[in-house]
Amino acid sequence: IGWPAGSVGAFSALPPDSVADARQALSRHETWRGEVRLTNAAGAATVIELVLCPVFSAAGTLERVVSLWHDISERKENEQKLIAARLTAEAADRAKSEFISLMSHELRTPLNSVIGFAGIIAREQISMAGQHSYREFGQIIESSAITLLSIINTIIAFRCLGDALDA
Repeated sequence: IGWPAGSVGAFSALPPDSVADARQALSRHETWRGEVRLTNAAGAATVIELVLCPVFSAAGTLERVVSLWHDISERKENEQKLIAARLTAEAADRAKSEFISLMSHELRTPLNSVIGFAGIIAREQISMAGQHSYREFGQIIESSAITLLSIINTIIAFRCLGDALDA
């Protein structure tokens, strides 16, 4: 069972740095685990999980190395898909947060104008002899309300466009 210690065939598939790590682990009487990417003649890649288990004689010398491998290509591919999906979700979350922050500002500006000028009129804080007339304040309220309505309509239109693209 296994390869003779002097001719460990599994080492041929390992990159040089992994060979050194594996040899050190085996010399310490430890099992070595690693992932190895193999490419066939057609260029197709396969990722395997490789386990090298040392077998020692009663005297403590390395006699054989048992190698076990398992094709983990599909798992690695799925891991990459999950990473890509997570990055996409994080980007979408950042975009949503930026959008909400921007919309908060865009909505509050005309709304503050509507509330402020409506309050001035409601509390009759200015007299008709003042510099501004109620008509001017009414025009500012109307203009701010129209701007606010336009922003809300744009948000709804974007939402409908997003729903149509998702379908």
